[in-house]
Amino acid sequence: YLTASPANLPELRFSVGLLDLTSYLDRNSFAKDSVTQFFNPVFQTNPALSTVNVSSRPGALVNYTPVDELSLTAVTYSSRKGLGDFSLDSFAGEVGFRVGNAILRGTYATSRDGDRGDGFQEIFSIDRGNGEFGPLPGDREESFGLNGEVYIPEINLGVFGRYGWYTNTDLGVGGQTYSLGVNALDVFLPNDRLGLGYGRQLSNDALRQSQGGTVPD
Repeated sequence: YLTASPANLPELRFSVGLLDLTSYLDRNSFAKDSVTQFFNPVFQTNPALSTVNVSSRPGALVNYTPVDELSLTAVTYSSRKGLGDFSLDSFAGEVGFRVGNAILRGTYATSRDGDRGDGFQEIFSIDRGNGEFGPLPGDREESFGLNGEVYIPEINLGVFGRYGWYTNTDLGVGGQTYSLGVNALDVFLPNDRLGLGYGRQLSNDALRQSQGGTVPD
């Protein structure tokens, strides 16, 4: 990928190529990195967003940070990772607000089903007729995500929380997800972490209860 900024406007940045969208959207200082924070993907990128192909995709992105307290990001990208299926059929936008040591990010994404077999578990039992069930490649999907974090320097503690809402607009059904927790830094040794979190994967409560499914937490 290529990233560039105008010489006289460094707060404006453009990127184009094969982009890891999770590096630009839904960032969180305490629940993002699967190597140094939490292993479970529910604590990495909002499942409502990752289901709408917020991952590694070819596309073009613009980020504008006029002041430290405000960040605006917009990206158009392909629902498929392969260049042979390239099509700018997806869009994501994010607004980030910073107040002191607290950050709140709101993200919206819309894309086509990339035939990855993802979505909330209950969606695959929905009968579309003609012997077809669940999502199909090309279905339009959209999601919203809220992501908050607060750092408390006096006790070296980070608090995080996420909420996500996903909808398959062709099927007219959706699901929700959330997670929250804490991450303490430098507890026993310099640069170590002690984290505790609770998360619930993407799920449709009404469908899950009618099917007798277990809570995906």
